[in-house]
Amino acid sequence: MSGNWPQSDNDVASSGGSAASNASAGRSTSGGRSRGASSSSSSMSDSSQTSGGSMSDTMNNAMDQAQDVVSNVQHKASEMTDQATSMADQGMDKAAGGLDMLASTIRDKSQTMGDNSTIQSMATTAADKLHSGAELLRSTDTDELITDLESLIRRKPVESLLVAAGIGFLLSRGLR
Repeated sequence: MSGNWPQSDNDVASSGGSAASNASAGRSTSGGRSRGASSSSSSMSDSSQTSGGSMSDTMNNAMDQAQDVVSNVQHKASEMTDQATSMADQGMDKAAGGLDMLASTIRDKSQTMGDNSTIQSMATTAADKLHSGAELLRSTDTDELITDLESLIRRKPVESLLVAAGIGFLLSRGLR
């Protein structure tokens, strides 16, 4: 603001007018410091200390509330991660059971095919691979499996992309 307008309520309270605003700014119209100016500046410092104290209290309260919110979000994220891991473990157990059932079905069918030993040996090999895959799923936890999968994808990105495309194609055909 410019001119002779009071800068604050304290300026208006101390002798009102331009002399008061000049005195509160540290300038005196009489060449020295007037009594009104010193009382005005001391009341301003009291006011700033009070508002500074309430400002720091407000800042502390805001910081506490922010820390509470962050803590709650971290707790909820941890709970959700635990639930997702639990569900993934259950899914892996189901997949392992499915692989075992498929392996036993292949073994049973290969024995009923007759005397063709080449087909029987291929079917038995496939059943053994499925069974070892099921055992691998049962023996590894979710975090270990994800780490292994990430390293495989980094080592063989093109092959991983082709496998993902093939799985997507089979799923789209199966869901029709």
